[in-house]
Amino acid sequence: MGKGQIASRQMMKYAATRLGLAYLTAETHETNYRSRKMLSSAGFQESGRAGSELYEGVQTALIQYSKTI
Repeated sequence: MGKGQIASRQMMKYAATRLGLAYLTAETHETNYRSRKMLSSAGFQESGRAGSELYEGVQTALIQYSKTI
C-alpha cells in the first residue's frame, strides 16, 4: 500500500470517527488516471460526469465520485 492510500484511509477514518461524516464526495479530471485509480482503490464509486475545466492546458471533463463510510 502506497503513502497516498494510507493517507486517504486515515482521512476517511478521521472523517467518520471525529467529524461524524457518513458520506464523502470527490472530483477529478477524466485524464487524471492516477487520481481515478486512487479513488477507485479507496472504494469510491463514479457518481456522475458534469462540467469541465482546464487540466494541463486542455479542457477536460470532470468525474464525480462518492463513498459511504
